[in-house]
Amino acid sequence: MDPLAFLGADGEMAGRIRQHDWATTSLGPPDGWPQSLRTVLRVALTTRHPMFVFWGSEHLCFYNDGYRPSLGPEKHPSILGAPGRASFGELWDIIGPQIALVMRGEGATWHENHLVPSYRHGRLDEVYWTYSYGPIDDESAPNGVGGVLVVCTETTRQMKIEAALRESERQLQRMNDELEERVSAAIAARIREQVRLAEAEETLRQAQKVETLGQLTGGVAHDFNNLLTPVMGALDFARFALDRDADAQEVIAVGLQAADRARTLVQRLLAFSRRQHLAPRDVGIDALIDNVVELAQRSLRPGLRLSTEVEPGLPDVRVDPDQLVLALLNLVVNARDAIPGHGSIAIRAGEDRDPPRTRMGEGRFLRIDVVDDGAGMDGDTLRRAAEPFFTTKEPGRGTGLGLSSVQGLAMQSGGDFQLRSASGTGTTASLWLPLSASASTPAGATEADAASGPAQAPAARILLVDDDPLVRASAAGTLRRAGYEVHEAVDAASALAALRDGTLPDLLVSDHAMPGMPGMDLLRQVRREWPALPCMLVTGYADDLGEDVPGVERLPKPFLPRELVEAVARALAQSTEAA
Repeated sequence: MDPLAFLGADGEMAGRIRQHDWATTSLGPPDGWPQSLRTVLRVALTTRHPMFVFWGSEHLCFYNDGYRPSLGPEKHPSILGAPGRASFGELWDIIGPQIALVMRGEGATWHENHLVPSYRHGRLDEVYWTYSYGPIDDESAPNGVGGVLVVCTETTRQMKIEAALRESERQLQRMNDELEERVSAAIAARIREQVRLAEAEETLRQAQKVETLGQLTGGVAHDFNNLLTPVMGALDFARFALDRDADAQEVIAVGLQAADRARTLVQRLLAFSRRQHLAPRDVGIDALIDNVVELAQRSLRPGLRLSTEVEPGLPDVRVDPDQLVLALLNLVVNARDAIPGHGSIAIRAGEDRDPPRTRMGEGRFLRIDVVDDGAGMDGDTLRRAAEPFFTTKEPGRGTGLGLSSVQGLAMQSGGDFQLRSASGTGTTASLWLPLSASASTPAGATEADAASGPAQAPAARILLVDDDPLVRASAAGTLRRAGYEVHEAVDAASALAALRDGTLPDLLVSDHAMPGMPGMDLLRQVRREWPALPCMLVTGYADDLGEDVPGVERLPKPFLPRELVEAVARALAQSTEAA
């Protein structure tokens, strides 16, 4: 009969324990080992969590496969069955007193993220551990303690990540300060320059000033975005790497909040520089061109005539209307400046049934031409005309950004932009933009056909509780767009009133920090009155929530819309499984 059959494991360390000559040690052959030691070894060897055992007066060493990777070749496997002091001489000043305390029967020890320098792989490493030393009972041993069980986790990587996070936060703060200084100085310098260039055409010229200033600000914001991106990537990696460590998550949350503040600042700068996301919608082109003509007429000198030719019955175009107005004004101003004396400018709009497909996809497109009979451009000028900062105007009368911004709008909107010109024959600037989706419905298709789509699953009912109207409106909108039926409550009292009046949802989603009754207290009350109602808590606080409510999904602030939808789906799925 195998005297070590009680080990119950087949790993490397179980095999080494079987092969070891225990008769040469003070412990003796395995058939005489105490039952408490047998039990502890069986537990250690059948788990993957790192564990170590010191046994007897010599503190003979045992360890499992989970602990083995933490030892370098200097100790593994030679310390198996060896005395503890000889095996860990470099650490004995740290671990020896703890082992002695436990062996005297004075209880267990606990250390979190404790620095324990260890000699491994040929060098003395700074190694951090979270561990406990606990007694192994043995009635025949002094003080009733036969040995010490060490349950441990190496946290060296976590500590290095936290140190990197703290450094990232300091870098973010420095970059924020530097960005604000650079932007303030750049804006102040450009404003002073633009004030000196003020001339008669204030309305349209002001747009050029803002364009130039926006280009400068957008460049600074772009540089900062490049610096911010890897920092945010590191924070995001750390967030996933330490997702089970509440303390680390709190540190990461601070870094993410700082990064989010920096991201918000960059978004504001990009909005100012017109690099923000477009807001396209269906726009009637007739009224929009009328608006452009009304604005442009104010800048035309005597002797210039502005006319329009708009194809009747045009469908709506899908575009950001404000950006399109600005683009057409740019083209009209360029046409005006290209006419040395008397002349004409025409804005023509119609559906192009055979548009150029070089940079456009399928679909129907509107074509807008701004045509002038001015001086025109030679071949070299035409090739460079849409390049950023290229201009043929004298200093102070052009930034070289007008045509490049028009081209950017066209490309970002799914269309195209082209120039046709020759010296002495004038210029035609052509802008293609996609028609709205409703205009693309094939002939003969019914309205029901165009609107039909896959049937949605029955929506779950959600009672959303938040005292902040902006947060509540945003969250409610997100959930409604995800297909949920949402009822809103401004505080815990109104939520309880709605529930007691019979509004019983499939899920209660509550903020925590609210006036009156906090969200956690609301959830406790709901559990008392409606124990089967699933609940989810949204909070920016990791502590001070009082006694926890079991089975509650939590969503930390700040959150992305997809994170809210995913958390709600998890909470509903958990409630379904529980049912």
